Amino acid sequence: MILLVILLVSIIQYRLYRVTDRMGYPFGKELIFLCVFIGHVFIFPRIFIPKPSGDGGMCLMPAMAITLGFWVIGLIAAYATHILHYFRHVRKRPKP
Repeated sequence: MILLVILLVSIIQYRLYRVTDRMGYPFGKELIFLCVFIGHVFIFPRIFIPKPSGDGGMCLMPAMAITLGFWVIGLIAAYATHILHYFRHVRKRPKP
């Protein structure tokens, strides 16, 4: 489930990059990347960490795995999407 969310966020990130290119926003890609970065570090892990059970005991290993999964895999995917878009955009620029 986590990998599916990371994949969907990367697809949405790439599509938003394309929209900002068409609209001509000067700092749109950096703002989108910052939002995705904040989402992977702070927001998404809190959504997917299971709630503690009523008996008072909870193993924190799933919480740590989910957090590290979003931090490592999610941020690598965000950087890879950003770099992929950058190289495709640079290649399409007309040469002087």
